[in-house]
Amino acid sequence: MKNLDLLLEKLEEIEIQLVENNIIKEGSKTSDIIGSIKENIWREIHNSRLKDFRTALNDLVDEYHPHIYLIDNVFKGLDSINIGILDELNRDK
Repeated sequence: MKNLDLLLEKLEEIEIQLVENNIIKEGSKTSDIIGSIKENIWREIHNSRLKDFRTALNDLVDEYHPHIYLIDNVFKGLDSINIGILDELNRDK
């Protein structure tokens, strides 16, 4: 994921340089393509972090506090978190 973070950062720097040097104009087709690429990279980073968080949370509960699932409000909270993450991951599909 660090590679994607670095790629997104470099792409933003390149876009700024291209606009500042009047090589491309904001709102141009090229600028829109760069924006679309940046959005896709951001979405991949975001989804990866959500998956990592969900996995870590479930592993933590399973490994250290398996009885926590028996507590109604806690189970409902964990279930809500998992549903929210899955909804977010599947939003664009």
